[in-house]
Amino acid sequence: MDLSELKIALQSPLSTSLELPVHVLASCTFFSPWQRECIQDISIVETYQDIAAIGYLLAIEKGDPAKFSTGVEQLSGRAYFTNGRAPRFEIDPIALLGVALGYRKTKASKETVNWFTLLLDKSIEILANDPWEKSLVIAAKAVMSDTPDLNECDPVLSVSLRAALGEDCPKQDRDLAWKALVLNVGVQNPLHRAAQQGVFDVCAAALARLRIHGAGVKELIEILEGVSQSMSHWSYETKTRVKNVTPQQWEIDHEYHVQNLLWTVLRPVFPDLVDEESLSKLGHTSP
Repeated sequence: MDLSELKIALQSPLSTSLELPVHVLASCTFFSPWQRECIQDISIVETYQDIAAIGYLLAIEKGDPAKFSTGVEQLSGRAYFTNGRAPRFEIDPIALLGVALGYRKTKASKETVNWFTLLLDKSIEILANDPWEKSLVIAAKAVMSDTPDLNECDPVLSVSLRAALGEDCPKQDRDLAWKALVLNVGVQNPLHRAAQQGVFDVCAAALARLRIHGAGVKELIEILEGVSQSMSHWSYETKTRVKNVTPQQWEIDHEYHVQNLLWTVLRPVFPDLVDEESLSKLGHTSP
């Protein structure tokens, strides 16, 4: 399956025809650049799903911080995992991650979120048998930390979450996520599909390898290390390939030819590159 076929598969409609809850729509809006128009705002806050949805929207510079703060204050006053009460919010991993992202965006104090971090620990235990849902709760706990650790998360979730938060994704993580994406391209879970779309964008962009704008020493080294491979198409013809055109042999015989080659390779990437300049005369030398 090539990139275009994979993209089409990821764009195909989900088999479910049920209307998605608002926080699921908001999570898809957060994770997938393809779905940024799924939901724009939450006008009325009545349920924990509404609060979680605002958390996702806050993470992409939308949503109302005041509505979120009021909502989580109400959530913090409730009792969870108690006998005689059916669990809802506490076992809804999409909602838990949305609240975590909202807390992260509003920079809530550790004292304010203490109730929530304790809740996440219990939720991880309860959801331990479902790897994807457990990963969502682990991710929720990670984004609440000053030093997020996503190593125990599903690789697709880990990479798409980092990308959505504007963080760099290590190559080994991208490789794992891409492999998991290809193996599970037909997944019908809406959030999982949105996370896959995020991974697709991250990995497809990484294929270019080079940030044209803001390229630095690391990128310079990558370009120069790749010159030997790109030289495989350097013209050195031993016989006529095009009628009435003389065979070309582009010789590189000395330092000036090397400089010409480097200029051709580097000038489009580094627009401030200048020709070799002599330094000011120093004693009897003119370097």
